[in-house]
Amino acid sequence: MDGERRRKQRVVYWDELPDLVVEKIFCYLPKRSRFNAAVTCKSWLRVLNFPELWKTFVLKEKTLTRSKYNYFLGYQDVLDPFITQRCLRRIGRHFRRIRISPICSFSNVYDFMIILNSFLTYFEDDQMPFLRAFEFYFACELRDKEGIRVFGTGGNILGTLIKLMGSFRHLEELRLENLLLDGFDAEHLLDNIYESCGSSIMRLSIINCTKFHHFFMHCGLFLNLRYLTVSPNHLHYDLVYLVSELRYLLEFHIVQTKFTTNGRLLDHNDWRPLRNGRRFVKVFLEAAGKTKDEILWQQHAPVFAVAYYTPYSRLSLLSALEIVKNYGDSVYAYCQFGLPRFPYKRSRPMNERCDSLLLLLVRTCINLSHIVIHELISMATLLLIAHQTKGRLRTIFVRKNALLKKHAWRNGEDQVKLTADMQEVLTNASNYQSFVKEMNVLLGCPLNNWRPLTDKEFKELSFDSLNKK
Repeated sequence: MDGERRRKQRVVYWDELPDLVVEKIFCYLPKRSRFNAAVTCKSWLRVLNFPELWKTFVLKEKTLTRSKYNYFLGYQDVLDPFITQRCLRRIGRHFRRIRISPICSFSNVYDFMIILNSFLTYFEDDQMPFLRAFEFYFACELRDKEGIRVFGTGGNILGTLIKLMGSFRHLEELRLENLLLDGFDAEHLLDNIYESCGSSIMRLSIINCTKFHHFFMHCGLFLNLRYLTVSPNHLHYDLVYLVSELRYLLEFHIVQTKFTTNGRLLDHNDWRPLRNGRRFVKVFLEAAGKTKDEILWQQHAPVFAVAYYTPYSRLSLLSALEIVKNYGDSVYAYCQFGLPRFPYKRSRPMNERCDSLLLLLVRTCINLSHIVIHELISMATLLLIAHQTKGRLRTIFVRKNALLKKHAWRNGEDQVKLTADMQEVLTNASNYQSFVKEMNVLLGCPLNNWRPLTDKEFKELSFDSLNKK
């Protein structure tokens, strides 16, 4: 009777939603909310076991834990072995990516890797046939009563991590970050993963795995490697030579964070194998995290892009001159991703902003075609940049909240001679609507779809979005 009444009313109830719709909703929910929703009806409980919901498994502070009383520390979140084993048996076959995030409880990290390694090696058949990526981030920075302490890993955690990486099969992506090992411990870090997945790894990220300078020869031995990411303290001229011989390598990222110490600067001759190689490999210089240090500029490296993923990045005179000097004929992109987190005043004079330096980059870097700026910049400067790069500039992204209307260029300022065409273009800098319209004309946008981005849209920018747009 109840089902007949529902059909007559033609109303779709929550328990009658299609499985694909419920699955899409569950994808936006945290794990605990998924379990709470699954106990409401049988149809939602069935959707809980769909593979799409468990593509990525993230181990956090309270994942798979229970509260246990400690006589010295009180109640602590301790990894539950029974819950962990049951989780791996029921949904482990759906995992495509396992990410161990920075966790302060080292014992929970150690216990999870022990259980995961036993689960992979105990059975003869592959229990995780779809697992393709593994990420491990070590919590090297902890706060206590004495302040902030930075230290590396080693001992049992390192030994278990090496064994675990040797248990993976058909892994395509590996990321290790902030291990901060000593030189002796780092020598055999990648031995097991090279033996088990040497022919399947396509993405490899080794960032701050040692405290001091140490390069991993294994990075140049993965034959099917497409994307390689290292920090400056792992650079070496032998690594550059090995990387230049990789047949399928597309991108080489050099990432610097606040934990990067003893970075290595290679000279002009060290980069010759990549610069004069038979294949074109895109080299990226990047600063990520909360670092306030400037990028270590590699001399005359074939740099494709300079990118900042830090809120403290600014275009300074020193960095602009280094880019022009070393990468004037190779750099294609200069990007400042994310929102800034430094004090700035709109009344700041023009010589203290990035306007003239950005114009210098555009005029001297002959291949510069992608620009992302989160600093204050005047509309007159953007009009000059678009005017001087007709047909070359593909994308330029700025924040709407960082635009200045009152600052205009004067003839002869910073060695810029304003022609009659430039002065006509600059007349549109005093009005926002006419500025957007003129930028669309100069950039050659047939649909007039160029506009400054809101802060929400700007936060979502990345290199992938630049290629799409």
